[in-house]
Amino acid sequence: MSNVLILSESEKGKLFFLEVLKTLHVTRPVIARDSREAEMLVGNGTFDCCLWAPNGFSEEKEKWLNRLLSQHLPEIFVLVPAALYDILKERWTDPSVFLFSLPVNRTEFCASLSSLMKMNLRLKQLSDEKQLLLDKIADLKIIGRAKCVLIEYLKMTEKEAHRYIEKQAMDLRLSKRTAAENILKTYEP
Repeated sequence: MSNVLILSESEKGKLFFLEVLKTLHVTRPVIARDSREAEMLVGNGTFDCCLWAPNGFSEEKEKWLNRLLSQHLPEIFVLVPAALYDILKERWTDPSVFLFSLPVNRTEFCASLSSLMKMNLRLKQLSDEKQLLLDKIADLKIIGRAKCVLIEYLKMTEKEAHRYIEKQAMDLRLSKRTAAENILKTYEP
């Protein structure tokens, strides 16, 4: 996780976040000066998470949080005063919001953020793997349709159609999918 947005209304909170991220080897977090800039940054870029330390609570801050969540920000870690923690944990029930009561235990906070980083990495790997599998399925569907066309129009057997597509791909130095697409363009209206 390298794309982390920091929004802290106090210098102490900003320094805390920077120290925690340094221990987790996040070298270049983005620091927003205020909520308006943070919202603009989230709208323009992709962040793995946001670390937010608001001073107090207001309806405006809650609306801001909801706007950030609607912009598909994956997770928001929020540090709030102990007096507000119980109130806010009832109000902010979104699973993307991780609420921590001040004073925060640095070890627990680091462990939570580290777990999130590992989870995000694994989810990205799974998403990439899923996309590869979906691409393979799409290739197989097109190749299968091309085989059916060859069987129907050229009266080939399934084995001959398969071999024909492979040979076209090798001879023309194309992928099997591209060779199959060319066959479909030729025989399908």
